[in-house]
Amino acid sequence: MTAARMRSLFVAAAFLATPVQATPLIRRASVGAGRVQGADATFTGAISSDGRYVVFGSLASNLVGDGLGGGIFLRDRLSGTTERSP
Repeated sequence: MTAARMRSLFVAAAFLATPVQATPLIRRASVGAGRVQGADATFTGAISSDGRYVVFGSLASNLVGDGLGGGIFLRDRLSGTTERSP
C-alpha cells in the first residue's frame, strides 16, 4: 500500500483561515522533516487550543530521524518540527 493511501491527520478551519480567505485552508499535520508524509497509518490526533501543536500516533518510521518505527509524535506547526514523544 502506498503512503498516499494511508490515513493521515489534517488541520483545518479556524486554525488556518485568515480574515481575507473565503475558504479555510487544510494542511496535513502528520508529517516529518521537510513536510514528508508518513509512510504508514496515523491515528488518534489532538490539537492545542491555539492550533500550534498537534499530537498524534503513527506507525510510520520516517517522521523523525531515529530509525525507530511508530509511536506518539508532537508536531509544532509554527517551527515546522516533529518529534517523538518520550
